[in-house]
Amino acid sequence: AEPPFLFAYSSKRSWVQSKQMYTLSAYVKSNGILDGMEGLLTEVIRAQRFGFTQTELDRQKTTFLRGLEKQYSEKDKTESGTYKWDYKENFLKGTSIPSIDYIYQVSDSLLAGITLEDLNEMSKKLISDNNRVITASSPENKDIIIPTKFDLAGIFNKVISSDISAYVDAVSNEPLVSSLNDPGNIVSEEIHASINVTEWTLNNGIKVVLKPTDFKNDEILFYAHSPGGTSLVDNEDFMAAQTAADIIGESGIGNFNKIKLDKMLSDKIVKVSPWLSELDEGLSGNASPKDQETMFQLIYQYFISPRSDETAYMAYKSRMEGWIENRNARPENVFRDSIQVTKAQHHFRARPWTMEVLQEMGLEKSYEIFKDRFSDAGDFTFFFVGNFDLNEMKILVETYLGSLPGTGRNETWRDVGMEMPAGIVENSVKKGVEPKSMVHLSFNGKFNWSRENHHLLNSLESVMEIKLREIMREDMGGTYGVWMWTNPQHYPREKYEFNIVFGCSPENVDTLTKALFSQIDSVQTYGIDIDYVSKVQEKQKQSREVDLKENQFWLDKISACYFHGINPEKILDYDDLVNDLSVLRIQKAAKDYLNIENYVKVVLYPEVLD
Repeated sequence: AEPPFLFAYSSKRSWVQSKQMYTLSAYVKSNGILDGMEGLLTEVIRAQRFGFTQTELDRQKTTFLRGLEKQYSEKDKTESGTYKWDYKENFLKGTSIPSIDYIYQVSDSLLAGITLEDLNEMSKKLISDNNRVITASSPENKDIIIPTKFDLAGIFNKVISSDISAYVDAVSNEPLVSSLNDPGNIVSEEIHASINVTEWTLNNGIKVVLKPTDFKNDEILFYAHSPGGTSLVDNEDFMAAQTAADIIGESGIGNFNKIKLDKMLSDKIVKVSPWLSELDEGLSGNASPKDQETMFQLIYQYFISPRSDETAYMAYKSRMEGWIENRNARPENVFRDSIQVTKAQHHFRARPWTMEVLQEMGLEKSYEIFKDRFSDAGDFTFFFVGNFDLNEMKILVETYLGSLPGTGRNETWRDVGMEMPAGIVENSVKKGVEPKSMVHLSFNGKFNWSRENHHLLNSLESVMEIKLREIMREDMGGTYGVWMWTNPQHYPREKYEFNIVFGCSPENVDTLTKALFSQIDSVQTYGIDIDYVSKVQEKQKQSREVDLKENQFWLDKISACYFHGINPEKILDYDDLVNDLSVLRIQKAAKDYLNIENYVKVVLYPEVLD
């Protein structure tokens, strides 16, 4: 059956500083307010009539303590920003700021004394027939019927008088992996001593790249990829491929559906997520060191036993339908869609989400595509960064990754022919009634891919961002901000995008756009003051000093080096790139990458009202 709501949640929070409230909320599809409310209230009444189960309480205690345990283990490496909320509450409300040692000790003691009766009694106090407010909101749409207060009250009476059965907390005692293929073995090893990185090649073809660190006590990150991705499927199967990883992720693995899997993992800190992109497919995730074997078991099962679950698929499709229904009511979404199709020249694979496009997905085809993309692990490269021991990892790698099938399939991605238009292309979108506009400019062209050019392009972005914010926001006062990002691509063809976005009032679009192009012309013709280059260099060096102590940084940089065929030890040469920046190099980059004869411009305006 179709779920009554897209998603729901409950929370206990402050309404204003002197008042607290307990909230039950559900997001529903159009004309689904009454069904959603009925579904929400049914679970409330079920809990009040029968109470929660002991296994639910035990699981929640374990999950809560496991989260505190992670904080406790990281107490000597907690980032400063974490404390800002404690200071805020202390300043505004006079609350204490206990140490994590105290919190962990007291929580452990208090949780042990909380009984099922305590929990069920608290539930009845939080959800009562008194002091209750019901609100329902909906987009303005002539096809949507808004229920009256009598309709809402009627749902209460209907649910209260209905026959509701007790919830059964089904928990599986099965192991996550019931049987394993024969383990593999490491056939070669390469050491990158300067960055403490070890590379193993397994007999099934898998490469494993590892960097043990002590940046975090309770963190292991991983990323894995293989060439191919959605580029290898036909257009008619594209939407099934595009949604395959999400659908499989919602379905679970092996004999565990998503709900049973979440319960099984409730006492662990571990996450593994499959994904498919245009050029490759893979997995990513993280784990606490004590849960690293579970991480490997999840990886193994996504290759060996991905699950096809009709119930999960229908729930996913229902959520997508609810999201699509009203997305075009937001001007920003229509604007983004217009940018997407304009830049892609209305390519089949760049179509915005619509109900018609959604019908092209299908559980059977998504499962088939996922199985195919993960059928050969032999061309996968895995990257692990974090607090682990190489000897322990060797056992896990050979046991779980070494036992994956490696068929020797030799493949790579395919160029699907998505090209940005040549010359100057301008488009405007009229949507919404607020007197505000957005301007999106995308310069593009061929790119000679290298670390040096990549860094230079990013540095040009930083310089221009400082310059344009000074002129357009501070001097002209015409915008709250100017945002930029670059997208240099190595595969399937070397090309780049340089995107500039700003918001302003509709009457200032032309003035600010002219000022923007004037600044581009100035940098191209006269260069930029050395102070701007120095600011960028200083910021890059400061950021790098922090980044070098972050697991995520090393995971991103090492995997990028392998993806682009660069020696990962080059990561340490970053200061050379920064020091090589100069006014002349930025000026040349502006000429190369901000070609005023080759860009896409899309502007959002409000609709003209009669």
